Amino acid sequence: MAGPHNWTRETKPQGEHLGPYLNRVIWTLAALSGLFLGLRLFSKLWRHRGLWWDDHFLIASWLALVISCSLQSVGVTYGLGRLYAELDEPTINAISLYSMIAGFGSILATCWSKTSFAISLLRISNGWVKWFVWFIIISVNLVLGSNGAIQWVQCWPIQKRWNYWMEGNCFEPKIVQSYNAFIAGAHFQDKPTGGDEVTDRGHSTAFSGFMDIVLALLPWKIIWTVAINKREKLGALVAMSAGLMYVWRGPCMRVPSDGATTDPESCHSSRSERSM
Repeated sequence: MAGPHNWTRETKPQGEHLGPYLNRVIWTLAALSGLFLGLRLFSKLWRHRGLWWDDHFLIASWLALVISCSLQSVGVTYGLGRLYAELDEPTINAISLYSMIAGFGSILATCWSKTSFAISLLRISNGWVKWFVWFIIISVNLVLGSNGAIQWVQCWPIQKRWNYWMEGNCFEPKIVQSYNAFIAGAHFQDKPTGGDEVTDRGHSTAFSGFMDIVLALLPWKIIWTVAINKREKLGALVAMSAGLMYVWRGPCMRVPSDGATTDPESCHSSRSERSM
């Protein structure tokens, strides 16, 4: 367990502020996902079809995403996106709190969106495939649920999670880093000990990315034998396998090795991204 440290900090001239860029990215993606969700709901209601459990989970997922984006935007107003060295202690505490809750919201959004798609597959699957989809639903909720819980229980008292200078204890940062890497598939890099070299620690097991691949490929097993024309079949397969595009971007991710720490000297104050 890591105990508190005594930090002495000096206010430095303000450098690049990445907060506005963060806002543009997260709200653009939230708007695009909301557009597709709206089209899905409109097409169902237009044809007088009721919403099912997969729709409800998807709506809940998008709402969790919007809450997460909103909290990150609040964090930007406090200085999220600047170097910690440019901020005072109360500001860092506020940013850390908003970012932690935003990260928890993003975990819920990820969990519920995967659950929604898996529930959709339940409606068109049978036999061993149906049991396998149930296994995916249970495992995704257990693993991502524990990932969300660890964001809250890794420090005691819990306030130390967003107040680094408070007396208390936290899990060793590498424990949280390793678990987050297992979930999200982040590619971690160690800080240089001298010079400009960066030590690469390799890819994680990437549970979340692996499940994305499985959920993207399962429709091929299910739909390929359905008696519909090839054009409709290919259209459905491409649409239901679009999640592979998300997985392919994984190798491009680079996360600082101090991603899960409460160290106030971390490079950029964006803990919500690190917990995703």
